[in-house]
Amino acid sequence: MQKVADLFSRCLNGYYKLSSIICIFVICCMTLMVTSEILMRLLFNQSLQFVMQFSGYSLFIVTFFGVAWVQRQKGHITVDFVYKNTSEQIKALNDIFVSLFSLTICIFLLYLTTTYTHNVWEQGLVTNYPIRFPRVFILIIMPIGWLFFGIEHLVQTFGNIKRFVDMRRLAKSVN
Repeated sequence: MQKVADLFSRCLNGYYKLSSIICIFVICCMTLMVTSEILMRLLFNQSLQFVMQFSGYSLFIVTFFGVAWVQRQKGHITVDFVYKNTSEQIKALNDIFVSLFSLTICIFLLYLTTTYTHNVWEQGLVTNYPIRFPRVFILIIMPIGWLFFGIEHLVQTFGNIKRFVDMRRLAKSVN
């Protein structure tokens, strides 16, 4: 069982490395595109038609490829003024509840975005910007993002449950 868990962990870390490389590449390209657009407007009074289209797609890509990694780093914004003033066991229970609730939302959004992406693919819809290509190429990123975000919540749920059980065992051994 431990070998399976280690393999799963390595695969998940591999995904995070790949997604971070994609995000870095996309942000660099977006920076170059926007800089080029600014220079073209200043120097030649011309505009690159595709920059607005692809800078929007870039934000979309970075959001969905980065969301699970940010969750692993516990980097999402939290409101924790009540949380900080509670016992460790209450914190562990709260973390279990939040992880399970978030996992449920991720599963729901995974279902919705997969269904929507599949419908767009079946209809053959294309973008209606200066550069036309199938919308499914962009939309497929949503289910991938929700899938890995959900997986990360599942991993954290198991970790939170283990932490809570360990605290209960420690409390019983002390008493």
